[in-house]
Amino acid sequence: MLKILQDKNVKVMWSKNGEEVWFNANDVGEELGIVNIRDTLRNIDREYKKKFNESTVGDSYTRNFKDKLPNFGTTFVTEEAVYNMSFRSNKPEAKLFTKWVTQTLKQIRIHGYYIATEKDQEWLDIRAEGKKVRKDFTDEIQEFVYYATSQGSNKPQMYYKHFTELVRKKLGIPKGVKRDELNQSELFDIQALERIISMKLPKLIDKDMNYKEVYKKIKELIEMI
Repeated sequence: MLKILQDKNVKVMWSKNGEEVWFNANDVGEELGIVNIRDTLRNIDREYKKKFNESTVGDSYTRNFKDKLPNFGTTFVTEEAVYNMSFRSNKPEAKLFTKWVTQTLKQIRIHGYYIATEKDQEWLDIRAEGKKVRKDFTDEIQEFVYYATSQGSNKPQMYYKHFTELVRKKLGIPKGVKRDELNQSELFDIQALERIISMKLPKLIDKDMNYKEVYKKIKELIEMI
């Protein structure tokens, strides 16, 4: 989990396009020092609060937590509700919390996810491991480039780009987004797909298949995952 979200200890969910952002009502209440969150929620308009469970969330939302939502549902609130609740709080930190909410929302809506200004050690470890995986990945592509060249490919170097785009397209990562801007979950996913390609490529090459067929097989494999 990103450091800044860990510090606030607030569960957050957002739609893929960043238009919908929901904050766990109980977590917000704790941050704001609200003693009776139920009474507070009664004064929040329905359009600004909603109950979610695993079936209603599905793959429609990205979240910063791994815990499954219970079947009876957990109440989440919108930014309007958060601001409303903060005005009811006498806690000195309320203004700082609303500032954090504003910054979080801004980055989610620009990038589709929250980018931490500081990276925690776990993120740094994952990023370091990812660089090793990436090197193995490019080494295997280099072998494929040699293989394609031996079979008469005119532009074998283009496959560095092709294989990289396969991974990014599968994960929905836009062009131009650097790996240092990705969250832990996205870094894990990239590593997993690059490992799969690194393991599969030499096996297909050993079968003396046409280089175009090798690429086709890899593409089909990634699309099936």
